Amino acid sequence: ELAVDLPTAKLELLQAEEAAKDKIREIDLLIYDLQAGTEGAREGITKLQGELIELQAAVRIAELKVSELIAENLSALKRRGQLESVPEGREIEAWCADYTLDLSGDVGLVDVNDEGGQGVVIQPGFDSGAAYDPFRDGALFPNLAQSGPQIYFNAAVLPGVQKWMPRYRVGEIIRLQTDLCDVRLDSAQSSVQGLPINEAELLTGIPIIYMDCNGSAFTESDRVVVRFTTNGPLVIGFESDPVPCSLFGFVFEPARWEAGPAPTYQAAKTTYGEPFENMSGQINPPLGTIDGANNAWTATPDASDLSIQRGNARLYGNKNWFNTEKLVLSWDGPPGRAHRLDQIDISFTGFLADWKTGPCVYHDLNIILDLSEQAEAGAFVNVHGASVYEDVSGQRWLVVVASDESYATGQTFRVFRITVDALLQPFGLLQFLHETTLMPGMAPQTHFYFSADGTKAVCTIVGDLEDDENLHIDLIRYNIDFGFSLEQLWTRAEVVGSRTTVDTHNVDSDPPAPASVITTGTVDVSQQTVGHDVPIYCEYINDREVFVYERRPSSDISIDSDYIDREIGAGYDTSGSRITSENRDGPFAIITSDGVVLFQESSPPFINTDLEITILRGTVGDSVSVSNVESERRGGIRWAENLLAIDIRFGFCAVVMGGFEYSLSESIDDTYSAMDANGGSLDADGSIDSEPMREVVEIWRNGVRIEEIEALTLPSGIEHKSYG
Repeated sequence: ELAVDLPTAKLELLQAEEAAKDKIREIDLLIYDLQAGTEGAREGITKLQGELIELQAAVRIAELKVSELIAENLSALKRRGQLESVPEGREIEAWCADYTLDLSGDVGLVDVNDEGGQGVVIQPGFDSGAAYDPFRDGALFPNLAQSGPQIYFNAAVLPGVQKWMPRYRVGEIIRLQTDLCDVRLDSAQSSVQGLPINEAELLTGIPIIYMDCNGSAFTESDRVVVRFTTNGPLVIGFESDPVPCSLFGFVFEPARWEAGPAPTYQAAKTTYGEPFENMSGQINPPLGTIDGANNAWTATPDASDLSIQRGNARLYGNKNWFNTEKLVLSWDGPPGRAHRLDQIDISFTGFLADWKTGPCVYHDLNIILDLSEQAEAGAFVNVHGASVYEDVSGQRWLVVVASDESYATGQTFRVFRITVDALLQPFGLLQFLHETTLMPGMAPQTHFYFSADGTKAVCTIVGDLEDDENLHIDLIRYNIDFGFSLEQLWTRAEVVGSRTTVDTHNVDSDPPAPASVITTGTVDVSQQTVGHDVPIYCEYINDREVFVYERRPSSDISIDSDYIDREIGAGYDTSGSRITSENRDGPFAIITSDGVVLFQESSPPFINTDLEITILRGTVGDSVSVSNVESERRGGIRWAENLLAIDIRFGFCAVVMGGFEYSLSESIDDTYSAMDANGGSLDADGSIDSEPMREVVEIWRNGVRIEEIEALTLPSGIEHKSYG
């Protein structure tokens, strides 16, 4: 406003001054008439002098207004300078209240004792809970950015608000009972007059709300953050050094895999089980008898250790579902959450023998449902998904998605449900709910994965397996109330780049001797691929769909070729060159729809080659001249070939990374006979600088490589090429 008002006032002052000056000039002109005795001159001067007095008063008022606006403007500029000198923020290091490792963006802070300067902790991040919420988290403003009345009011009410409307305190757990605890709060004082602000020092029977495990993550003497709500205080996390939730109890099976005979080399699995000892003592300790019975082991969290028990019946499956209460169901199927195509046999009729589906749903190393014993299931005895949900009346249901085939394109799925008691024991009849049939050429890339509440499921589908150009990825959604629906996620038919090929040649049928025909030509190829994401599969994290993609970077490929052919008699001379370049603008990565990077390759592949060749026909023998320069990074990754296992519920993936980098300079300058040309070869001379060929298995968790296992190393690298 001042930027407009001040210039306007200055203009008004200038106009007032000009009006007064004009009036003075009019008076000066009448003085000559007065001196000459002109009638009426004195009266005219008197009238103009009265008008001048009014104009001069207007000038003074305008001067005062300009002075006031100038002073106000200087004050505003000073105030603005003060406000601009207040830092917008500051960098701090702060613990998150829970064990969340992938925080990003704007997060909310817990201000200890409800005022700045007494410690901060980041809000618990589980299930995106740390995201900044203005209503919950508010904002801190420096006093300089407030008015005087604001500063006075805030200082006056601060101690009372801190004591009678508390928000956050820190303290120590002095008693722990499952998900309830007693906490002794730290003594706390307000910055105003040092007044005590704890209404009570000891809080008893406080619920613990922590990630998905609540009280099991805590021990007595832990220092914790307490949040006060309208329903009472809650322990929401740690003051510092948060710990992860304890593991589920889990079951596993020690095994050894060995490649089978050609041509499939299908691996055979050797397992171990009972008996573990005989009259002579331990048998192959601790594994036991090869192919022995009861080969499953369990591991159960016990404080900071795991309690191991072997000799259990193998009543569990590679596929599983669990909810926030740690209720776990499993069923038979291939390991991992998404099936690579090389896990399927060549005829596309089923998975490798040990990974086929089955009729059973397992819980706690027991079969709780066998579809082959349920007449209502008919031929649909291959379990492809399971969950437990509770209806509005409080009745629990076991839900099963089943197929009449273990794996096929165009297969049919049916959903059944059966009532279960508190111990998950079924009773009553199996009920049919919904059915869907895949289109021919479409096959499941996953099983049906249910939400934590057990009412919704997703299954990722690969479509048109036999039409490579139009391959697409689809998602089947299932809802317990509405049935099935289908959405296409991605198709290879969508353009992600461009390719241009220019092929020109010119024939001269009347060239200078000795050639009878000379053909010249070029072949130039240019291909640019735009960076894009291809879906791998979809999963439920609690009750929220999360997708995982392979992020393919942009790439640029160019091939420039030139050649000349000279026909001489019955033969010809030829010469040509080819320059090839292939580069990517970034690494291949595996990401989630939440923007979390699960894996990223360290060395993107590239290719640069420069080849020149000349062949001349001679009377004794033909001669060949070749020069070749290459620099290349072999390797790279696509999930279908390199991703061994993935489970985005835990941010987990295991990836095979292989390759090597080399530079090569070689040449041939030799003659060759008809025998050489008819299937022989000529050796190139030159030099090569190559890394060893190396393959490793990388284990990644939440975007961090936590393990690297060497699988193969060929220290010799690569050898020179030969040319036929």
